[in-house]
Amino acid sequence: MEERFQDIKLREDGFLEIELKSADDFDDYIYQKMQKDNGCLPCVRDHHNTKKLYYDTKGYVSLCTYMHSHIFEAQESCEFLIYVLESMLSVNTSKPVMMNIEYMYMHHEGGLLRFLVLPLCVDKWAFQKAESVAFLGQLMEAMRLQEGYEAFGYLAYMQKYEEMTLPMVLQGLHDLHEHGKKKPTLFQRLLHLEKEEAPYVPKDIPFPKAYPQLQIREPSEEYRTQTAIYGETMVLCADEQCFFVQGEQRYQVKSECYRIGRTKDNELCIDSVYISSHHACFYKNTMELEDLSSSNGTFVNGVRIHKQVLQDGDQVTFAQDSFQFIKR
Repeated sequence: MEERFQDIKLREDGFLEIELKSADDFDDYIYQKMQKDNGCLPCVRDHHNTKKLYYDTKGYVSLCTYMHSHIFEAQESCEFLIYVLESMLSVNTSKPVMMNIEYMYMHHEGGLLRFLVLPLCVDKWAFQKAESVAFLGQLMEAMRLQEGYEAFGYLAYMQKYEEMTLPMVLQGLHDLHEHGKKKPTLFQRLLHLEKEEAPYVPKDIPFPKAYPQLQIREPSEEYRTQTAIYGETMVLCADEQCFFVQGEQRYQVKSECYRIGRTKDNELCIDSVYISSHHACFYKNTMELEDLSSSNGTFVNGVRIHKQVLQDGDQVTFAQDSFQFIKR
């Protein structure tokens, strides 16, 4: 799929910029599905140049970086490969993932892997043999082993297997992992003392590269509030003025549909990996705040909401970012 790119580069602000050769390759249906999948790297489309896509990598470490910095123990290598393939296939089943470990990302605190999904018109992306073989080769080249080369040898074997598919590789890794487990003793089986296996969590993930902090978009000069004289000023206008206040910053609601989210097309743009691309919307005419099916929720006075009328002084939290709602 890389042949569809004009250019791909990592910007200074931590966004990965991809320019397509043709805007006609863009598939809006897949793009909309990406916004609802936590396994996809957050993506924004440039509405001024429809060939450009921006992926937010801040707070993440590439799979390639992690694998080159970590030495895998015997059983860990098999568990890690299962973790990667299960995560990738759950996304790649319905959306085309870029099969390159340089563009697969993990949070430094562990947990969910995120993948660079391409919203392109691509046929049969889940069955691309050449890309799958190359992907296994990347995993083998990057993996540093202390002991236990069974998983490594299995990948090398599957690379040459004519009917190889990634789901088949995943099933084989599960079988290999089960075979390598320490069998419970007869005493443990009789008394049901077998330990339940904990889910795999990657260890020793390095901290991500620090990028310049992007601030929440400032209000324009036309609407800027001078907090020093705010209490002494009487504003005579027909409409009520509404603000979301965070610390010393006031963000005035200037439109009837005031959108809050991470991407730059929102009126209130919050730079945080915990904020969804389009997190919530405030409707000024009804004073209602609506959560837009965000991943980490919208809360009013500590209670998670779907839609609620805001009152003056309410504490509003978008994921982990808190504001006070002020109405004048």
